[in-house]
Amino acid sequence: MKNNLAYLINPSSSQTWALNSKQKNIIGRGIPKNDENNLILLPHPSVSKIHASLWLDEQSQEWYFENLSRNGSSINGIEITSKKVIHNGDKIAIGPFELLFCDNLLDNEGTVEVKKNDSLSLGDWSNSPTKLEMIAIGVIFACAILLVLVWIWRMFYMLK
Repeated sequence: MKNNLAYLINPSSSQTWALNSKQKNIIGRGIPKNDENNLILLPHPSVSKIHASLWLDEQSQEWYFENLSRNGSSINGIEITSKKVIHNGDKIAIGPFELLFCDNLLDNEGTVEVKKNDSLSLGDWSNSPTKLEMIAIGVIFACAILLVLVWIWRMFYMLK
């Protein structure tokens, strides 16, 4: 039988939620108080009060994600309109939040298993400025220095 421990992680805040494998885990902005063990609160206006749910199907032992909002949700960049099986490492986007689903956070020795994400590695230069942007930055910087020097010269000249 597969390990039923699963987690939802917000990498930007390092917040981690342990998912309850015995009942639905509700994701939303303002959920009515019921059992606090299965609530995942995402405080943002674009997140619905009850936005989505996650649960473990006991027969298949697979985790499911179900979008319950008209505001939308996506898994790995693909819009989800109903329910879908999710797998370890899937990225769930809800409003401005990108959450990581982990169903095997612990390895065989009980330690945290961290997987390398190639898109965030130090060798990724996809968000680097282009040559034209670098030239524009250089020109703006040079103009700023020139303006400061002119201002200093005028202040010095006026003191005489």
